[in-house]
Amino acid sequence: MVVAGRCSTGARVTLIAAGTVFTLCIPVVGWTAPALSKQAGSTVPTLSQRAAPPPVTTNPRARALYLQADAEGNVHATQDAALRKIDAALLLEPGNSTFWYVKGRILSNMEEDEQALTCIKKCLEIQANSVEALAMEAKILAKLKKLPEAMAAANKAVKGQDCWLTRCARSTVYMAMDQLEGAEQDVDCIIERDSSNNAAHLFRSHIAAKLNHWDKVIDDMSILLSSPHMNKVSVHQFLGQRASAYSHIKQYDKAVADYTLAIRGFPDDREMHAGLLGVYKITGNTNGVKAETAKLDDLDGDIKPWK
Repeated sequence: MVVAGRCSTGARVTLIAAGTVFTLCIPVVGWTAPALSKQAGSTVPTLSQRAAPPPVTTNPRARALYLQADAEGNVHATQDAALRKIDAALLLEPGNSTFWYVKGRILSNMEEDEQALTCIKKCLEIQANSVEALAMEAKILAKLKKLPEAMAAANKAVKGQDCWLTRCARSTVYMAMDQLEGAEQDVDCIIERDSSNNAAHLFRSHIAAKLNHWDKVIDDMSILLSSPHMNKVSVHQFLGQRASAYSHIKQYDKAVADYTLAIRGFPDDREMHAGLLGVYKITGNTNGVKAETAKLDDLDGDIKPWK
């Protein structure tokens, strides 16, 4: 799932999948960030290298309402309040494209995609070349199954600024069109330019698994597991995904090692034990089969209803 918000340098885009959260900052609506270069190493400019984004508004009241709405719009319990606040900000500044963008994002988070689309189109009437709004429009149109329009918006966004945000949007549209190769190619492009983009590795791993591109899944999971900022749950899930990928390419020793390590962190995870049992069956490890079968019986006994 991709959601958006605001950070000190601009818009905050968060990818949530596989039990972990990755956050990237992009500029405010109407401000163009440096495009990704093809040079080796990280392509994300430091704060000192970035030009300062223009102020969203000079009206203190409108700014306060906008900031509150932006912060509350990603939390289900406060989305109604966020909507009221961004509406109040729009009463003060009806021509503010960023306010319309934020309202559209909040409505999209609330699954009100038709209304969200209206707001994003209003943003684009004011700021026609906003790649952020075009990317959001593409994803909303994809959710609404308006796929030719979604692809047109995504292509325009990529043409306006070839970056992670726009490539991610187009990849999402490709996935909605069941064109997984195109979806993967867009994320491959981002990873080729910036191999440190963990969000791209996480996103690609799910596409690659659908395409049976297990080497890419292994590469992506290995990079994520090497990150110093992974929490225990994320490490557990990434180990399981890499173990499954190893199993598919018949590297069973590595699969066993990953499943074993994952189980060490969460001893009662049935899925990991089932995966390990499957590998033991394939490799003919009789003792392993007995041990994992007994463990699964034990776990299943804990959830059987009382008679």
